[in-house]
Amino acid sequence: MNGKEEVNPHLVHKDPVVFPSSQFVSDQARRRDQFGPFTVPPDSVFCMGDNRDNSYDSRFWGPVPRDYFKGRALFIYWSYEAEPNSHEWRGWGDRMRQFVLRRVALFHPYALGTFLLPGALGRASLASGGHRPAPGPATMCLQMLREVAMARAREKGSNNLGCMLGLVLVIVVVFIGVKAVPARLSVAELQDFCEHEAEQASLPRFSDERIADAIFSKAIDEHLPVKKEDIKVSRDQAQVHIEVKYRVVIDFLVYQYNWDVEHKVERVLF
Repeated sequence: MNGKEEVNPHLVHKDPVVFPSSQFVSDQARRRDQFGPFTVPPDSVFCMGDNRDNSYDSRFWGPVPRDYFKGRALFIYWSYEAEPNSHEWRGWGDRMRQFVLRRVALFHPYALGTFLLPGALGRASLASGGHRPAPGPATMCLQMLREVAMARAREKGSNNLGCMLGLVLVIVVVFIGVKAVPARLSVAELQDFCEHEAEQASLPRFSDERIADAIFSKAIDEHLPVKKEDIKVSRDQAQVHIEVKYRVVIDFLVYQYNWDVEHKVERVLF
């Protein structure tokens, strides 16, 4: 930079492959590893991500005019990096664990420190260059701010407050999950069962009474407050109609939520 080698101990190079400046290499690969020399225009900023092998920054979309900057960053909010392949379904237990981890990340000591000390962090202007939400591209400046925020947070005892708030949040989230998630799963199971019964209605032994009794038995198995009079099964020459209405009461100790559920299923008769 300006004729001098840039020394930045926080740069990240994880990809051992270095793409050459060759016509047989894609333009994107050449820009990543063989960019420059480049003269930054006046009143512009050249943004670089610290993860140089995996950052979509000014090497690809050019410098940023200063007029585009709207203000200064105050703090990092909810800096969280998901686990690899977290989108894959691994059961409700794993999904609940990821849900709790995302909420706990909100009360990470640095995130809490930046929230409590916006003045210390507001003096630095951070530009977003990488494709990941954390960390930002100005890694060296970010590390310095992190150390300042953590030190001041420890001095003021804010870390203890953050841990307490985080623990309270986790307890609340787990409590709500324990109360609400089983009810939602049971309702979803009954909906699927109603659809299955409607699809079988064309068979001779699947009468309206038999379908209603099967739905009632399924509701009892799922511990849902369904009465026999809540289930209505009828059919005409073309379709079968299933309608189930009931109320699920979820008690959160300080608040009682009344969830009015309605299953309506219609299927063509063959």
